[in-house]
Amino acid sequence: MPFVVIAKVLLQELWLKKLGWDDEVTDDILQRWLSWTKELALITDHAIQKRYFDFTAKVASTSLQGISNANEVAYGAVIYLRRVFQDGTISTAFVMAKARVRPLKVTTTIAKLELHCSFTRQESSTSHCQRCSPGLTQTLSSAGSA
Repeated sequence: MPFVVIAKVLLQELWLKKLGWDDEVTDDILQRWLSWTKELALITDHAIQKRYFDFTAKVASTSLQGISNANEVAYGAVIYLRRVFQDGTISTAFVMAKARVRPLKVTTTIAKLELHCSFTRQESSTSHCQRCSPGLTQTLSSAGSA
């Protein structure tokens, strides 16, 4: 599960329990929160490449790669830029990701969440493709239920 979604799920659980600001949380939620905050400190070690294009390299093809998935508690999509260079090397760069917790007000199935995350992935990929060159292709896939 993506890192931010864990915090969103915890907040959603607190909301469902109708806890006030000064109410104590259960041991289970407290332990998951403490585990999440420990992992938060490790994120500073990660860097995301923000430069998509190297204008000195000879690129053979460029495409957006989209992946989406859903489970009982959340759904999401991620988009990568994939470049194949004329020398045969391949590079990928993170473009964007969206992650959402399962809506509570509506009874939904994993199949419906998969459909929703596929739509989210397609919509995100299309909007990024329109901003890029007209020759950019899209490859989209669903990871299946987790």
